[in-house]
Amino acid sequence: MDNPNIAGWSAMAQKYQSESDISTHEIHISPFGPGALSLGLITPKEGEKYLELGCGAAQNSIALDRRGVNTYAVDGSEIQLKNAISLISSSGARTKLIKSDLEKLDWLKPNAFDGVVSCFAAEFVTDFEKFIDSIYYTLKEGGVMLLATVHPLGAFEWDELEGYLRVNDYLNPPVEVWNEQINSDESALTIFRTLEDMYSVLISYGFTVESILEPTPLEDPLQSPYKGRYWEPYLQRFKKIPFSLVFTARK
Repeated sequence: MDNPNIAGWSAMAQKYQSESDISTHEIHISPFGPGALSLGLITPKEGEKYLELGCGAAQNSIALDRRGVNTYAVDGSEIQLKNAISLISSSGARTKLIKSDLEKLDWLKPNAFDGVVSCFAAEFVTDFEKFIDSIYYTLKEGGVMLLATVHPLGAFEWDELEGYLRVNDYLNPPVEVWNEQINSDESALTIFRTLEDMYSVLISYGFTVESILEPTPLEDPLQSPYKGRYWEPYLQRFKKIPFSLVFTARK
C-alpha cells in the first residue's frame, strides 16, 4: 500500500505535469529560475552513472541522458512513472525507471553512482537522515549530490495584498498537511526544514558541501527550464522569497 505522500503525489500528478513546463534539456531547481547545468552546479561526463530520486516524469534524467550519462530514475508514484515512460519514449532517452518508496532505499548498492540528483522530493520524506545516508552510501568516492528542496520560508503564509511573508516561528517551521485529494484517512505531508538542520545532516553523514543556493527568478522568467500555469500565481512571491534551497555536496 502506498504511503500517504505517494498517494498524494499520484493524486496531483496529472495536473502538475500538464500545467508545468519542465525542460528535458536542463535540471530544474526553482520555478522561473535558472537550471543546474547552466549554473555549473554539476558537470556530468559522458559514460557516468547518475541516479535521480523522486523523478516525477524524469525530465532531469532525460536531460542527463542527452549528455551521454547513464541514468536511473526512481519514483514511488505509478502515475508519475507512466508520465516518465511517455517522455522517455518520445525523447529517445535510455533512462531506466525504478518504482520505489523513497523511505525504503535499502536496495541501493554501495559506491554505485557518480552522481545523485533529487529535486523536490526530500520535503516529502519523513526521515531525512536516513534519506541522506542512503545517498551517501550509493555514491562513489568523490561523487556529487545535487539536492533541491522547498525553502523553509515556504512554510509561511504570503500576504497577497501587502506583498510580504508572515513568519511567526522560522526555527520551528510548520508541517503542511494536505489530504483533500487523497482517498485515505491519512494525510500527506510537506516537511519544511531549516537550512541549518539540513546542512548539519549533510555534514554529519560525511558530505562536503560545495554550494548552497536560494535561486531567484530570471530577468525573463519565460527562459527558465521550470515554469508554466501551475507556477504563475506565485511569481511575484518568488521575486521576494525563494521557493527552493539547493545544495551541492560531494562524498
